[in-house]
Amino acid sequence: MDQQFAAVAALALSFLALLISAATAYRQLTLMRGANILPIVLESFSETRTQEWTVCREYINERLAMEHDPRGGLTGLPEPIKHQVRKVAFFFDDLGKLVAHRVVDEDLILGAYGGSVLAMWRALAPYIATQREIDGAGTAVYFEDLARRAHTRTGTEIHARIGLRPFPE
Repeated sequence: MDQQFAAVAALALSFLALLISAATAYRQLTLMRGANILPIVLESFSETRTQEWTVCREYINERLAMEHDPRGGLTGLPEPIKHQVRKVAFFFDDLGKLVAHRVVDEDLILGAYGGSVLAMWRALAPYIATQREIDGAGTAVYFEDLARRAHTRTGTEIHARIGLRPFPE
């Protein structure tokens, strides 16, 4: 009886040690993944705080549709407008790739950029649609997917879900 108890206790301790090892390995994997992604996220955040980014967004929001016909697509835009549009569109396309492939957390990106994604998609969608017709390719499909995600989940909803609260007055 004592031998059976000792065997069961040893088995239980072995199982407990296995669970602790698995949990520790999972935690280390999560931390390593976060450490690898952090530079990408920080670089993205810093990009959107540059003067050039601000100029590009403002132009797209305020003047692009009034000054350039979307029937030429992205490639039909003159320089430096083409550069400005591509900078914004492909930035959001790249963020969309990271979200779609679950490299970065969707809540992080939509909570930070959701409104901008929607505004830029609405302004650039006609140019991107024409470019797809010209190229016969899937130009900015990840940007479009990111815009769809932003359309269905607002930043306010995400902020509330993760517990962000306003400062009491």
